[in-house]
Amino acid sequence: WPENGQTGANALYYRIDKNTSVPVNGNDVGMQPSLDPTDGFRTKYLNEQALLADPSIGSFNLGYCPPNAWLNYTRTFPSGNFYMWGRFADGAGGGFSNLISQVTSGVGTSNQTTKFLGNFAGNPTAGWGSYDWFPLRDVNGNMVNLTLGGKATLRLTIGSSANNNPLFAMLVPAPLQLTLSASVVAGQINISFPTVNGQTYSVLYKSSLSAPTWTPVGSTISGNGSTTNITESLTGTQGYYTVSIQQ
Repeated sequence: WPENGQTGANALYYRIDKNTSVPVNGNDVGMQPSLDPTDGFRTKYLNEQALLADPSIGSFNLGYCPPNAWLNYTRTFPSGNFYMWGRFADGAGGGFSNLISQVTSGVGTSNQTTKFLGNFAGNPTAGWGSYDWFPLRDVNGNMVNLTLGGKATLRLTIGSSANNNPLFAMLVPAPLQLTLSASVVAGQINISFPTVNGQTYSVLYKSSLSAPTWTPVGSTISGNGSTTNITESLTGTQGYYTVSIQQ
């Protein structure tokens, strides 16, 4: 959330593309040095400490968050599928729930539209300066598999209880999953599957699952964001197919 922060002679903090809307009481979201001694300093802060000879440089958290306040963060994201984990402290009891959405239009204006992505929700931690990890989950409790790539604006909305201090969020590569579809068309086996830009796919074949190796079917396929199809002649014997993905 806060991109950087420090105290002392080289005091600096900033947020990129920040918009807040607090319809309840007009108070803005605050920012303060994070207080968790167990987190230690992340590498970027250690580097800045050494560069500026200032040992007080460290991370900031969002704090004093009113219910329903929201903040936009615009970044250029790597391409791929990701899980999102947030680091939050809850010192008030009762638990919390924050929303993550994507701004789909109107960034930087008073007329924005958003698409809901998931919730960060959890129980109280040991205090306002004691953080824990919470995964982004959908309404059914499943971890959200985000597809990202290029410039996008994500919004953090503080839940109605507001019992938390957000520290930061991170993206973790999600396991790749795809479903093969097979059909018989004009005497041939037609195998199709979705692809993603930047990934390379190899279709492999076995006549028996107990066979020691897989045999490549044709050449590798470069992902382009659309569904690809390959065809195999019917031979009258059973076969098994899989797809290998290289990122």
